[in-house]
Amino acid sequence: MTKTVTTADNGATIEVQPGDEIVVRLEENPTTGYRWETDRVGGPLEPAGDSYQMSTPGTIGGGGVHEFRFRATAPGTAHLALKNWRSWEGENSATRRFALDVRIGG
Repeated sequence: MTKTVTTADNGATIEVQPGDEIVVRLEENPTTGYRWETDRVGGPLEPAGDSYQMSTPGTIGGGGVHEFRFRATAPGTAHLALKNWRSWEGENSATRRFALDVRIGG
C-alpha cells in the first residue's frame, strides 16, 4: 500500500504496515536555490528514492513538486524530517520544515 502526504500533513502521525511506501509531496521552486532534502530519518524507515516534477513543463522559473519515497521495513515507530534550504548557505538558510511521525504496525 502507498500512503501519500503533503504539507497539510506537517506534524501529523500516520499509520502504515511493514512493506508500505510513504510518499511525501512538497512544493518546490529550485530556481530560487531552495531545495527540499531529507534532514532525518529515524526508526524502521528507509529512503526509496525521490523525484521532481515541474508544474508546467517548459516554464522558466516555475515551480513544481518534489516527491520523496520511504519504505516501512519493520514494526515500530519512526520519525521523518525534511527541510527546504540552500545547502551551500548552511542550516540557517532553512526556510521551511516538514516532519512526520510514523507508526508501523505488525
